[in-house]
Amino acid sequence: MMKKHECRRSRGGSEGFTLIEVLLVVAIIGVLATIGVLNLPGKQKRAMINATRGKIDSIATAVKIYEIDTGQFPSSLHSLIQDDGSPNWQGPYIQGGIPTDAWGVEIQYATQGEMSFKLTSAGPDRQQGTDDDITSF
Repeated sequence: MMKKHECRRSRGGSEGFTLIEVLLVVAIIGVLATIGVLNLPGKQKRAMINATRGKIDSIATAVKIYEIDTGQFPSSLHSLIQDDGSPNWQGPYIQGGIPTDAWGVEIQYATQGEMSFKLTSAGPDRQQGTDDDITSF
């Protein structure tokens, strides 16, 4: 025996979403978009800090290679780009101009005696000597 399937139509003759259903979906999408937008600035700042740390590490490697080649630390970051008259200079050790951090501020270099050096980024506030500076020794 075969059963017949009946299709029922709505009273108005048209099928679709009600206004309340559409508004509910729009509200949910709005909440999700707001959550995503609010989390974006924190992630961007963290990414810029990590990029700057990576750049500082690359410069530190270049400084160490310069020191191996010449027997001394460079007098400035310019010495990594252009021969400063040091014997056995094999550069350039970095390409382009003086490196900048993710915020466009030049990375600062200073020797600390004959055995070490320090590289510093001003960090997100672009001011040297504040709590958000990024350094490498």
